[in-house]
Amino acid sequence: MFDTHCHLQFGAFDKNLERVVDNAKKAGVSYIVIPGTDVETSKKAVEIASKFENVFAAVGIHPHHVFFHQVQNDRNVILGIPTLRRETPESDSGQARMTNGYTVFIYS
Repeated sequence: MFDTHCHLQFGAFDKNLERVVDNAKKAGVSYIVIPGTDVETSKKAVEIASKFENVFAAVGIHPHHVFFHQVQNDRNVILGIPTLRRETPESDSGQARMTNGYTVFIYS
């Protein structure tokens, strides 16, 4: 089984992250993807993924956050996502696409 959307970077998992990942493995979950919703949660997803061989980070900005940064004209935040991708050794492919007028970055 593959959990494709698990926000292990959220605060609720800070104290029991290892136990959650171990319990998922025992329940038959072979791989977990932690999707970032903005730069900070993407950074934390990369950090967590580096600690577990069966956990991967998907760095990106949720469409709602992209709109906020576009309104604020904060291109540095949006442009920071490809930098995260380069810092993630387990990521060897990626793409960016337009969906409903938003740029969505998907990395695996």
